[in-house]
Amino acid sequence: MKKIGKFIVFSLALLVCCGLAQAEDVKFNASVDKTTVALDELFNYTLTLSGVYINYAPTPPSFSNLIPVSQIQASNLSVVNGQARASIYYTYTLQPTKIGSASIGSASIAIGGNVYHSNPINIQVVKATGRSQRVHMPSSVLDEFNILSDPFFSSFRRSPVTDPIQVEINVSRTTAYVNQMVLLTFTFLQRVNLAQMPNYVPPDTTGFWTVNLPMSKKQREVTIKGVRYLAQDIKAALFPTTAGQLTIGPATLTAQIDPFSSPITLKTKPIVLHILPLPENGKPDDFSGAVGRYSLTALIDQQGIQRGKPFTLKAKIAGEGNLSSLPEPALELGEGLRKLSVTSQDNLIKSYAAVAGSKTFEYVIMPIKEGSSKIGPLRLSYFDPASGQYKTLVSQVFPLNVQSSNLPLPKEMEEELKPAGQGDLKVTVDWKRALKRIIRVFIQPLLLAVLAIVLLVWGVWYGVSKYQSVLQADPAGYRRRIALGVAKKRLKKSRALLNAKKEKDFIADIFESVVHYLGDKFSFSSMGITTDQLKAVLAQKGVGDDLQKRVEDFVLECDLLRFTPALLDRKKAEELFLTAQKLIVEMEEGSAPSK
Repeated sequence: MKKIGKFIVFSLALLVCCGLAQAEDVKFNASVDKTTVALDELFNYTLTLSGVYINYAPTPPSFSNLIPVSQIQASNLSVVNGQARASIYYTYTLQPTKIGSASIGSASIAIGGNVYHSNPINIQVVKATGRSQRVHMPSSVLDEFNILSDPFFSSFRRSPVTDPIQVEINVSRTTAYVNQMVLLTFTFLQRVNLAQMPNYVPPDTTGFWTVNLPMSKKQREVTIKGVRYLAQDIKAALFPTTAGQLTIGPATLTAQIDPFSSPITLKTKPIVLHILPLPENGKPDDFSGAVGRYSLTALIDQQGIQRGKPFTLKAKIAGEGNLSSLPEPALELGEGLRKLSVTSQDNLIKSYAAVAGSKTFEYVIMPIKEGSSKIGPLRLSYFDPASGQYKTLVSQVFPLNVQSSNLPLPKEMEEELKPAGQGDLKVTVDWKRALKRIIRVFIQPLLLAVLAIVLLVWGVWYGVSKYQSVLQADPAGYRRRIALGVAKKRLKKSRALLNAKKEKDFIADIFESVVHYLGDKFSFSSMGITTDQLKAVLAQKGVGDDLQKRVEDFVLECDLLRFTPALLDRKKAEELFLTAQKLIVEMEEGSAPSK
């Protein structure tokens, strides 16, 4: 009731003062609460419009080396000595993007056929203080939301609006095969301006390998029960890793409708998916789990192939699906050819509706014999969920003519080429005479010493063999035992990247150091693991809540810095390096991993 009373008094005052509006001088100016800011600070930029009683929409200024974080609007009416004066304030919260000079251009506003311009402002950005201000920023996938000042909405709400915002979530299919892509779409609908950017918490997707897809910068208009909304979609590609009933948890969005009311939190309902195992009928013997739609091409430079000179075969698999999990195609080699190594490289293309791209394998082949031979075909079997059938891709066969050369071959390959019996010598031994000499020499001290050395070497060899057998019988235990040593080597490499001022590579490498260490320490695969999955594994292994929280904070900070490298400086990098060291040491000393 008090708010209604104030609104009535305010409206009456406006009516009384409308006759004075023409006499007032319109003023439009800009101000900031500070002109020197740190890189990790926020500051306010305010446009003040005075002398009018109608809410006009200004044209925002251009921002150089600054990004808007939020925007709010307020108005004020005062009567002093019988003179009425109205002011409207448009306040932007801004954040610097890099050290140096920044600027705010001139805003403009059109009133009664006249255009008024605000004064431009220069800002000096200094290095970060290390005490970053916390604001309700959206998730990284919401960075493209354009919802604060869309012309679709009225300039400011004057009466309550029913269902000002809504959220929806859906999937492209509720029944899928293991490793088949499921498109998850979260939709945010609004019919009002917001006081600040919303905070989006994505759903829990445990049991899926998740790829966040890029958002369209364009909003679309939809009508729900005769009411128009602007809709923005956030999409992700999910690949189920196991068969059975899997649940996608609720997604949450919190939004501030206006500065004078409490935030609104909306939550979607969980979605249950039925994940089918891949059929056994018709499964090829060489099938390794690939699901999707693919094509296979191969390329080789057949000019100048010589004995003893390695060459490269490139195989490219392109299509839609979980490309990162694609196995190496099987390769057939003709006589006199040996595969030395194979490497792969992913080229993912994330569209608004799918994950596609290619994966390239490079085989290094060594010719060990001159003459005619062949390489190929390459084979890859995969399951096509669209047809419900297994398919096999087969590349072409490349005929080869290996030329002779003087290049030496590795010793083990030379042995392969020796004809049977070459180098064997027929030896005739006079055993009686030899035995007498052995007995006569065996008692000599020097021979005894040599014999002791031989026995010692044999003992060491036998001990190492037994140790390797034990390691092969317990690979998880072996990973745990070498986890600390491997982590130290990775951290040393990370330090070298930092000293070389390769900050982006440093962030990726130090993140991999900690996550790979945890995978070795607690016997789980760290490839593609999400923050929620990592947290669940640590909790299951008995790691304390405090240490779990610090690991989670470290992972989230690395993710943030990988997408916003401008926030990384030398001091922050050193802090991350020390944090990684402490986490590994404390995890090594304080945790007791379960087997």
